[in-house]
Amino acid sequence: MKHATVAIASSMILVLCVCSHSRAATMAHGWCYQEEDSALAADVAIARLKENLNGKTPSVIFLSSTSIKLDVPAIAAKITEEFPDTPVWGATSALGLFMNNDLGYMRGSVVGLVALCSDEHEFFVRGAAVEDTADGYVDAAARMCREARKVHGEEPPSLILFTSDPGSHEERVIKELKRAFGRKIPIFGGSCGTEAPNPRYAIANGGAYSKGLSLCLVYATKRIGYCYQMGYKREKVSGTATDVDGRWVKTIDGRPALDVYNEWTDGFFSDVLKNKKPIRGEGQMYHPLAVVKQAGKGRELVISLSAKGHDPETGAIEFFACVDKGDTLTVLKGDTESLIARNYLGVAKAKRMAGGRIAGGLVFYCSGARMLLERQARTGEMAAPLKRAFGGKPFILMFHNGEHGQVAGSESFHGNLMLGAVVFSDDGRPSP
Repeated sequence: MKHATVAIASSMILVLCVCSHSRAATMAHGWCYQEEDSALAADVAIARLKENLNGKTPSVIFLSSTSIKLDVPAIAAKITEEFPDTPVWGATSALGLFMNNDLGYMRGSVVGLVALCSDEHEFFVRGAAVEDTADGYVDAAARMCREARKVHGEEPPSLILFTSDPGSHEERVIKELKRAFGRKIPIFGGSCGTEAPNPRYAIANGGAYSKGLSLCLVYATKRIGYCYQMGYKREKVSGTATDVDGRWVKTIDGRPALDVYNEWTDGFFSDVLKNKKPIRGEGQMYHPLAVVKQAGKGRELVISLSAKGHDPETGAIEFFACVDKGDTLTVLKGDTESLIARNYLGVAKAKRMAGGRIAGGLVFYCSGARMLLERQARTGEMAAPLKRAFGGKPFILMFHNGEHGQVAGSESFHGNLMLGAVVFSDDGRPSP
């Protein structure tokens, strides 16, 4: 494998570094919290990271930050200045971050950096601003895939990390990545997170893109573990999506989608139907719809959906993820305890896949699911199970507005209200 060199542009950041001179994979981290001066926030996070790197040179940097009162492009540029020969991939996070430090839930202005050091991982990172059309995103992704082949030949990546601003282009980009590298390559990441009216950014190669995407292709001889799962309980109802248009579900079993949804939730949306209220204003994330995908070997993957809005005249519902005609739909029930516990369970499953011993990792958590915890002032309770799952190793949890992921042996999908976890092995065993 040949090393691809990438730099970073400005932003609040998460960083993961891979060193090129040690067979043992290790990770280090740095952060800055509650600092609204962007230059100072970047300097503090970088200083902490360098101290924890203890002289090692990162081969890749993953970045995540909020954009609350912070200049994300300027921060990303500072990271590039300090690590000019290091590929960087990242995204903004909605409202806050979790890392393996003593601060727990870092809510507000925060920059996070984590570094993985390993001579058995190589990273190809590219990003681009695009015209705001689905074709623009797909063309940019296809171009990046061709560039990767020029560097790595026909060798497929072990993992792809993909982030962009939200939109129906996400499913099309995932389809293009499958076409380029095969349907079984795991794709993780998600829609760049933010809280309105703050901007969102995809970060790569010295750039921070508010309308654009960034890809990180990981080529590894060590194991990479991953997990993609929801944190809701499935109810005993189901139907078929009979009329769909991208992210709009018009009918379920031939009837207006919202009518069926309301019946499945015992009238939860009756006020929406009667008074034509916004569906998101009714706390629909307590009872999300979900699509059931076949995951191979008789297994099913349940992907939760978050409603963006609806047409009060037709009862059609728009989601933040696409549904295919003929998909099986069901309804879920929100459970605060499972939304907290799923961090531990997801990371534990990813660790088993990686062989047990890990250097650290990344967690992609839906900001919509987090809202259920915010309303009960319980978001901070995620810190303890996360730290327990990672066993003292560096990690960063970022909040996305849509999540990509895969069940091992299946395909990758885009969903909502999901959790994705990626961990990097340090035990020296080769990837199976």
